[in-house]
Amino acid sequence: MAVARRLTPDELVAALRERTGHAFKDPQRLQRALTHASARSLNAGVDYERFEFLGDRVLGLVVAADDSPTAEALLVHDAEGFRLIEDRAALPQGAQPFGRMCAFQGQMGMYVSAWSYMMSHGSDGLRQVAEDAVLNANYIKVRLEDLMSPAFPDGPCMHEALFDDEWLKGTDITTLDFAKAMIDEGFHPMTMYFPLVVHGAMLIEPTETESKAELDRFIEAMRLLAEAAKAGDVERFKGAPFHAPLRRLDETRAARSPRLRWAAPEGSNRAG
Repeated sequence: MAVARRLTPDELVAALRERTGHAFKDPQRLQRALTHASARSLNAGVDYERFEFLGDRVLGLVVAADDSPTAEALLVHDAEGFRLIEDRAALPQGAQPFGRMCAFQGQMGMYVSAWSYMMSHGSDGLRQVAEDAVLNANYIKVRLEDLMSPAFPDGPCMHEALFDDEWLKGTDITTLDFAKAMIDEGFHPMTMYFPLVVHGAMLIEPTETESKAELDRFIEAMRLLAEAAKAGDVERFKGAPFHAPLRRLDETRAARSPRLRWAAPEGSNRAG
């Protein structure tokens, strides 16, 4: 049984040169590409046992890190269908590169889901759902802008209604407090604190599937919470959620020290 040892970045570059046949004129650039693309542990080296997996995973980015013409794969469509050609000597006359490739384009199920969605709606349906999503977001923005502060008040929004926390100033209530109170109203909180350029951001994306009745129910709950916040009902927010199976959690600790096996919550965490 072979004993695994660590590959240094230089050794990894040399191994990939041998495996792929590429010259890699800029090893430092290649190392940066590998580190960014596949494993932060590359800075500390990689086991030989993991090399095959690692090489397959980053091969496309290895190619993208090379400046040589042979690094560009060509997509050709002819009587044989679509095919990739890496040897320029075998190219049909007039073929041009379509650009550099990346090895990993995402989880395959994502593409199946997106393709199925597009095919089920068709071109006219996709236009309709896009218009509905934009309409729903603007409806929410207009209905809430008298109580909450839109991050960009001038003009319509796209498919997301974005608010900042300017309207919460002086209330001792934060975006996080407001989001937790939404759980007690039966709604999953919106995206919080993103985009980062908007202070205390509340990003509401209703999507195209919500009916006007459901949007009105959501808006009414948001207006009631906003009015309560401005009226000084701090306890309604600082202790929220009160009606969820678990109370306010230490989310920072949960992210840094996750428990990967479920266990019944302690009594102090149970909702009363």
